[in-house]
Amino acid sequence: MITDFNSGKYNTWCWVILGLIGLAYFLNLGIHPLSLEEPRRALIALEMLYNHNLWVPTEFGEYYYKKPPLFNWMIIGSYQLFGVSEFSTRVFSVVSLLFIGALVYWFGSRYVDKTFGVFTAILFLLSVDILFYFSLVGGEIDLFYSLLTFGSFLAIFHWYRRQQFFWLFGLTYLLAALGTLTKGLPSIVFLVISLAVFFWYQKDVKRLLSAPHIFGICLYVLVVGGYLMAYSQFNSIEGFIGSGERDSIVNQSLDRTFLEQDIWKSLWGIISFPGLLLKILLPASLFVPFLFKRGLLHDFKRNDFIWFGVIILLANLMVYWVSPGTRSRYLYMFLPLAINTLFFVFYSYAREDGKRLKALVTLMKAIMVILPLVCLALPFIPDLEVVQGRWGIAIAGFLGFGLLTFTFFKYGSHRLLLFLMAFIGLRILFDLTVLPVRAQTGKVVAEKELAYSIMEQVGERSLKLYGEARPSRTTIFYLEKELQQVINYSSEKKSSNLFLARLEDVQDEEYHLLLSFDFKGNAYGLVQFIGT
Repeated sequence: MITDFNSGKYNTWCWVILGLIGLAYFLNLGIHPLSLEEPRRALIALEMLYNHNLWVPTEFGEYYYKKPPLFNWMIIGSYQLFGVSEFSTRVFSVVSLLFIGALVYWFGSRYVDKTFGVFTAILFLLSVDILFYFSLVGGEIDLFYSLLTFGSFLAIFHWYRRQQFFWLFGLTYLLAALGTLTKGLPSIVFLVISLAVFFWYQKDVKRLLSAPHIFGICLYVLVVGGYLMAYSQFNSIEGFIGSGERDSIVNQSLDRTFLEQDIWKSLWGIISFPGLLLKILLPASLFVPFLFKRGLLHDFKRNDFIWFGVIILLANLMVYWVSPGTRSRYLYMFLPLAINTLFFVFYSYAREDGKRLKALVTLMKAIMVILPLVCLALPFIPDLEVVQGRWGIAIAGFLGFGLLTFTFFKYGSHRLLLFLMAFIGLRILFDLTVLPVRAQTGKVVAEKELAYSIMEQVGERSLKLYGEARPSRTTIFYLEKELQQVINYSSEKKSSNLFLARLEDVQDEEYHLLLSFDFKGNAYGLVQFIGT
């Protein structure tokens, strides 16, 4: 069932799987337009570049207070390396994901064994919510933020074992500072909870009053305070951190807690949270039935690394469990800890639990049989008609999954590895079929095409935003990319300028309407005012 990597006999498999995972994540990564939160991050990065100011984030030329700019700096670095594109907007998140996988492998191999490290890393990298959703919108913050936060958890464990406390507190607080400059207040919460719970469990609370801890605090203040000092040279930090500002970091964080939500939404969030967690843990959540055994906590405690993961996971998850605004991407930093826990139980006791193992294998067999048949259905799906070579993809998929299924049934000792390789194959199939469809159809495609239609009208003239206009960030990103300048708001109705405006805001004005479009139920237009 479980391939033994401890002997080194199957080392080549590791490289093959790593290569296939890399192919799955990078294949066609940049062919579909930016969507969801991606254009916001990309737009802010572009405006920081065009403003020649890396300290002050802006959006539509106005101060942006919801998130500090560290992730935007990462995108800017990617733009400098690869140019401004969809691929360069997303690539850093995928790299962050692979780095998390490397950490999962290294710590699992070091503190359990190599087989454990290989499988937990693969299970994390193939978590379905990341594999088929979030890695495709890599222009968002959360995978990079998860790398920082998960790294801080590991730093506590690793350096405590070595009793090197300056390293422990220094690295933990440095990563927390970087997390604060990425996403704000959650990093402080994770830091306080993790250190308090860990040192309380170790019966070493006095360590929190030591010189190394003070050093860590000073390092945090130096990094975060240094950024705020630099920011204050250009704009007041009051709006950036003040609770009075609706879009400040403080309010952004409180919006998703029970403090700002009604009681029924909070209760539903608490009830639905376990289901959300199990969904994003797939396929690792298939091991959940193996948790129901006697003496489980005692077994966890026999391995310091696993037990550390359990207590850190439970302590920090409570914050999100009682937060009705929780979304799956907020939990990614906890996935490695949960996967370590689940796989440890399966790895240790699957052979002793014949009934549950048999049920799991039966489910895996059913899935493996279905996959080749799914491939044969691809040419007959109407939405895939725009995909070139879909018959070739279908036949290749059928043969590939057929070979994988045959091998799965023939070699029982490798079944789990082959089952996981099927997920890699599904992602590659997804890259070759669904992503080309997204590149040609859908709302964001229309929003991107709108940007180029507007550009044809703008020509050499200036383009501004007017009144309460808040058009699609996707459209504005592609406009700013082509214009290579920030599109600001302006109330000066010069005829030499063109304006993107809500038509209701200009109904009392004289103007030429050059182009019209709808966005979120509002009628918009590209207008040129007359007589000014």
